[in-house]
Amino acid sequence: MRTIYILLPAMLLTTTIFSQEKIGYQMPPQPLADLIDAAPTPSVSVSPDDHWLLLLERPGLPSIEEVAQEELRLAGLRINPATNGQSRTSHYIHIRIKSMDNLQERPIAGLPDNARISSVAWSPDSRHFAFLNTAGNGIELWVADAATATAKRMTGAVVNQAMRTRPYSWFSDGQHIIYRHIDPRRGSRPQKPSIPTGPVVQTSEGMAAPVRTYQDMLRNPFDEKLFAYYTTSQLMVLNLQTGVSRPFGEKGIFRTVSPSPDGSYVLLTKIKQPFSYIVPYYRFASETTIYNRNGEPVRQIADLPAAENLPKGFNAVPTGPRSFTWRADRPASLYWVEARDGGDPKKKADVRDQMFFLNAPFKGQPKEALTFGLRYGGVTWGTGTQAIAYEWWRADRREVTRLWQPDNLFVQPQTLFDRSYE
Repeated sequence: MRTIYILLPAMLLTTTIFSQEKIGYQMPPQPLADLIDAAPTPSVSVSPDDHWLLLLERPGLPSIEEVAQEELRLAGLRINPATNGQSRTSHYIHIRIKSMDNLQERPIAGLPDNARISSVAWSPDSRHFAFLNTAGNGIELWVADAATATAKRMTGAVVNQAMRTRPYSWFSDGQHIIYRHIDPRRGSRPQKPSIPTGPVVQTSEGMAAPVRTYQDMLRNPFDEKLFAYYTTSQLMVLNLQTGVSRPFGEKGIFRTVSPSPDGSYVLLTKIKQPFSYIVPYYRFASETTIYNRNGEPVRQIADLPAAENLPKGFNAVPTGPRSFTWRADRPASLYWVEARDGGDPKKKADVRDQMFFLNAPFKGQPKEALTFGLRYGGVTWGTGTQAIAYEWWRADRREVTRLWQPDNLFVQPQTLFDRSYE
C-alpha cells in the first residue's frame, strides 16, 4: 500500500507535464489538406463593351499570418494599420484576360510578386482596368492595358482603403482616375495616453428614441483620433498618359466620391465632427457637395446631423436628403430621395418617399419627381422616356417594380410587378 501512495503523485505530476506540452499547429492528413487548399473557381469581370473577360484567380484560404495581423475596430470599420486598408479582405493572386472575339486567353504580364489584388474596375471605354495591390507597407494603384495584357503600377503604397467603398473611380474619358491618397501630412500614429484624461460622459436629454446596437463603435477621444488618422484622405486625380497625380480639393473623410457621367463634376460626401459613439461611420454627420473638375465647390446639396434618433423599425430612415446618385442617362443630373413620412415606418402614409432632380449647372430649386408608396429601393436608368423604379417594404416582404418616364412626369407610371420578394 505504501508503494501505491508513492507512485500516485509521480503519475499525476507526469500527466500534468504532458498536458502543458506545446505542440503548435498540426497539419491534417494530406487528402484533407489538398481539399482545403484547392483553388476556388475564378471570379470573372466583363468589360463594358463585352469584348473582354477577366479571370480573377483566388487563393484557397487566408494564411495564419494574415488573420493574426493587428486590427483596429473603429466606428463600424475594421482597419489594418499596417496597410491603412480593410482587415481580412478577400483578394486575388493572378489575372488572365480572354478576348470574347477570338477566345484567345493570356495572363496579365507585369503583376507584382506575391500579388494581393482587389477592387478591380474597368474603364468606361474598356481599354484599361484598374486594381489595387496590397503590399506589406500599404496599398498601391495599378492599371492594366487590355489590348497588350500588361499591368503597370501607378502609385506607391499610398492609397487609403480604410472605408468599405472602393477608394478610386474612373472618369468617363477613361484617361483619369480619382483616388483617395493617405493624408501626406498626417504624421505618426496617435499614441494612447498612459493616464486617462477623464470619464466619457453621454447624456440622454431631449427626445426619447430607440437606438440599435452596433459593433465596434468609437468609445473615447483616443478612438476618435485613430479614426480620423486612418480615414482622412487627400483626393488625387491620376492622368494615365503622364502618370502624374494632382490634388483635388481639400483633404477630408470621404464617404462618397462619384464623378458625373460626363466627367465635368464630382459628388463628394464628407463626414464631419463631432463623431458619434452610438452609430457607425455611415450615420455620422455629413455634408454632400458638388465640385467642378478643378476641385472647386459648385453647390452644397445637404448638411446633415448624425442619424442617432431614427424611429424604430427596419424601414426607418433619416429625414432629409439621402441616396444621392447621378442619373446614368444624363450628362450631369443628380437625384436623391427624401422621406415624406418622417422616416417612421409605423406612421401611416400614402407617400413614403419623394424623388428629386437637380440638373447642371445646379442652380435654382430641385424638381420634384417620382413618389413612392413604399420605401425607395433604387432605379435602373434607360432613357428619358423609360426607366425602372423599385420600392419595398420589410414588414410584409413586398416589392413593387414600376416603369416610368423621367422626362415626362405627367405620364402615370406602369406597375410591372407587385410581389413578395421571399
